[in-house]
Amino acid sequence: MEDLKQPRKSKKRNKINVYFNKTASTGKTKYITGEFDSKKCNSFFPYRSSYELKYLEMLEADDNVVNFTYESFKIPYKDVYNKERQYIPDFLVLHKDGSLIISEIKPEAMLQDYNVQSKKRAVLAFIEENLKDLNVEYKFITETYLFKSPTDYTEFLRRARK
Repeated sequence: MEDLKQPRKSKKRNKINVYFNKTASTGKTKYITGEFDSKKCNSFFPYRSSYELKYLEMLEADDNVVNFTYESFKIPYKDVYNKERQYIPDFLVLHKDGSLIISEIKPEAMLQDYNVQSKKRAVLAFIEENLKDLNVEYKFITETYLFKSPTDYTEFLRRARK
């Protein structure tokens, strides 16, 4: 008689939820946080992750960037439960040519999340309704934009933690 094998059960994976960056036991964040001193904007900006810190450094060093703001406006959207929420994009960036970038810092693994996509639709509708005469783009800023390689990211973390 042929040996019949049961289909192998897939291991149940723990979901990684990067929305909540606080440990349950201490309430402290697991990510690099702090304040970034922008000479360009003559202001301090909070950052809640290494990705946000790296992006701030890039904005500061970019000669085409005239100014930027952090979490400066709200846009209504509906979440996965169809509940009205407020979305606050991470950055608004003004370039020398007058163009604006509304940017959201997200790991690539989260880009297909329903709420992330709902926020994107809300921003695009906001741009179309309110800013259509301006050169405005909505952009996700991910780890592949910020870092050249895993080694680059590791070296950045080592430097940022000092």
